[in-house]
Amino acid sequence: MVKIRFIGAFLLMLSSMVYSAESGSPFEIGGKIEEKTSVSIGSDAEFEDGEYLDLTRSGEDETIASITVSSNDPDGFSIAVEFENDGKLINEDNSDAVINGTKAKLVYNSGDLGDVTNDFGDGVEVTDLSKTIEYNTGNSTTATSDWVVDVKMDYESGEEMAAGNYKETVTVTASAN
Repeated sequence: MVKIRFIGAFLLMLSSMVYSAESGSPFEIGGKIEEKTSVSIGSDAEFEDGEYLDLTRSGEDETIASITVSSNDPDGFSIAVEFENDGKLINEDNSDAVINGTKAKLVYNSGDLGDVTNDFGDGVEVTDLSKTIEYNTGNSTTATSDWVVDVKMDYESGEEMAAGNYKETVTVTASAN
């Protein structure tokens, strides 16, 4: 019986050490969520993989890459797409043989974009492929989860062009702000 009283007194003392506020006084509680941003980029038109764009016809809204972003960074994230040759698909053996890209855009595919400052709307489009396609979410109050956007491109028909391998180098950058 003495042991029970001792433990009870110890618990009473411990509880008085934990709560230093008086009855009815507010106190703060909280925790921390670590910032995480993950990005994966896949291409449907990688030259090395043997998956080719059909250049014998004009291409319209051809998906050339998909970007998947998950981020809970309160500062949001950014996506940028750049074409090294301004959207020109150039013949590897004859640099004078060129198939011109005419338009590129970022288009929503699936997933959840968090509550962000800058709405994605219908996407982002450029008709001058010397310019970077850019999207910046601005600040975010909720997490983005498995949000997928496709990079789509339009290009002229290469039906009249010389045979050969045509390519353009595309750089996709996605990162936390």
